[in-house]
Amino acid sequence: MSYKIKLPIFIFFINIATITFSQNLLKGYILCAETKDAIPHVSIYIDNTGIGTLSNKDGYFEIFIPHDKKNKNIIIDDIRYSQKIINNYELIDTINTIFLEKRYYNIQTICVSANTPENILLSAVENSFKNLSSPILLNTYYKESVKVNNEYIKFADGLIKFYLKRVSNKVKKKTDITVSRAYEVNAYKNKYAQNLTSIFGVNGSTSGYSIIDYNPFKRKNFHKYKYDVEYKEDSITNYTIIRLSPLEFSKNNNKEMIITIDSKKNLILKIESKLYNSNTLPLFGTKSNITSLNFTIKYKFINEKYMLYSESKNATIKFNFASIKDNWYFESILVVTDYQTENIKMDKIKKYKYRSLYENGNEYISEFWKNNNAIQLTKEEEKIIKSLDN
Repeated sequence: MSYKIKLPIFIFFINIATITFSQNLLKGYILCAETKDAIPHVSIYIDNTGIGTLSNKDGYFEIFIPHDKKNKNIIIDDIRYSQKIINNYELIDTINTIFLEKRYYNIQTICVSANTPENILLSAVENSFKNLSSPILLNTYYKESVKVNNEYIKFADGLIKFYLKRVSNKVKKKTDITVSRAYEVNAYKNKYAQNLTSIFGVNGSTSGYSIIDYNPFKRKNFHKYKYDVEYKEDSITNYTIIRLSPLEFSKNNNKEMIITIDSKKNLILKIESKLYNSNTLPLFGTKSNITSLNFTIKYKFINEKYMLYSESKNATIKFNFASIKDNWYFESILVVTDYQTENIKMDKIKKYKYRSLYENGNEYISEFWKNNNAIQLTKEEEKIIKSLDN
């Protein structure tokens, strides 16, 4: 599906406008002060606004700061590190190196019976679901990729609007693809795999809003899990960390999870999930196996509003059927770049008919990935995109 888009002449003027505003572009690398390692998926946002982005796997980020927000602080935030506040605008338009200090907590670990985590976790889940801002329009940047034997074969990204409204214990959702681009490497050719794109799906990208539907969070499933609870606190914050793992690994009971809860607000801040104890799952009744399956969901407060901020998912599948005998890696990531809570109209939005963003193809007239607080491509991704553009 890789093909060229002929851009109209007026894109030239858009690019000039982008350069004009470039003095308000903050960019740089986020590193751990202790290890000097890059820190991926750190939240970077303008204080008291919905404008934000994430650092990529190299720790690199770019955030565009509108002129009317230029006097606001830039917040760099990750639960594992001390929050960084940037108000030195001499850093604008230069590539900065920003070090984050690890946070050290007083930790108390308690092994508890099923009844106690039931009270802790269910209370936080129900309170989080009830307090998620609704109705809401989330402006997001989304990207997905597929690798075979560690080589890219498909890549797509775009700007997507998600319209979300809580109705009783369910979430009504509509998806509007604003723009997208899609690439395919033709080196890998297999008739069984030509239509295989993202296994996660665009419409499932805001699953963090349907938190109440997660099977491990339902009362009827609590007897299937072992629970450990940690209480972490320092001079600023107080977290409750719940770790759950299946008592018996099975096809439907296969994940271990870590849930981070703001103890004072009783709201979930982060959910992490992976296959329990490095187990594998059989796929499609064949000899193929899912060898890894991970997702991370983050929430945050903006102007006293509680909302989804990012979701990242990845999976590795070792295929062993027909003529496919390869290791496939699927990844998707979404970040909320802004939001709207008033004058939201869902009626005119049609449901997105495809599973993956790749299937939407190339639908853009300007380089949206350069000026919409998109997650910046890694060096590896840039290399493959450039090779496909030539």
